[in-house]
Amino acid sequence: MENRDVIERAIQLLQHLKSRLQASHLTHPATPRLLDIVNGTLSKIQSSSDIDHPFLMALEKAYQGLSMILGLTGMQLDEGAHLAWDQFDSFMQEVIKPRLHLYGFYWRA
Repeated sequence: MENRDVIERAIQLLQHLKSRLQASHLTHPATPRLLDIVNGTLSKIQSSSDIDHPFLMALEKAYQGLSMILGLTGMQLDEGAHLAWDQFDSFMQEVIKPRLHLYGFYWRA
């Protein structure tokens, strides 16, 4: 994937996750925090022109925060939101995490 393709894909996946979370009308108390994380990350990465340290760290921070909230709260996502989360998770594992080693972060499958 070209750098611009990676950035556009990340933005697309986060926007899709946001729309699916909003459409599912979750009533869990942690739902606003999920949306805050997604919105904050989108605002940080939309101005990115290259896959650099701030871009990678913004995505990794969002991924860790979302994972922790979803895992610890036991929030039940509907099918659409769950699929959007799975797509973002796969993107992180396959595209972003392997690039983190460039900045001293090592990830092993």
